Amino acid sequence: MVAKETTLEPQGPDDLTAYTGTTPPETVADSVDAISNVELSTPVAPVPGNTFLIRSVLCGRFFTLLDGKIVLGQQDGCSSHWNCVENKYWLGFKNLASGNYLGHSGGTKSDLRCSAQRYGGYEYFAVRPVGGEAYVLPTTFWENLSTVGIKKAMGVESLVTFNNRSVSDGLIWEFFKVQL
Repeated sequence: MVAKETTLEPQGPDDLTAYTGTTPPETVADSVDAISNVELSTPVAPVPGNTFLIRSVLCGRFFTLLDGKIVLGQQDGCSSHWNCVENKYWLGFKNLASGNYLGHSGGTKSDLRCSAQRYGGYEYFAVRPVGGEAYVLPTTFWENLSTVGIKKAMGVESLVTFNNRSVSDGLIWEFFKVQL
């Protein structure tokens, strides 16, 4: 998957280098089921028991499951819909298309993934407000919190967690409630 670099003006703590996500091919977009794309309204705080679109404030793209990978892409029906769950005050996000949980693979720069069938430690997120209805998404890694960011290597972008960084260094996200 090749990404196109976009030059954006930094706007506060969300000044990581960002790259636009790739748009799913027409064959993927054509297979969207009955739950179509959502008209966006005002962002809200994520609340367990509800379903959300999760959008990057910096580039305007959404967490989307594409070919088993988490990418920043356009809305793609259920592939972009995340049911918010809670355990021990930690939030988690279950993808409606796959039935699996958003999480990471562990390590110092671990890729985001959506392959866990059970909601455990690598799938825990702490949603922290950074003004208005925008949030950073720290996730657990041992006793530390890691932030979600973008890594580009050899022309391929991926969403990863960055360890040993300040939580305020994470990308900023908005949540849009989906009415099912």
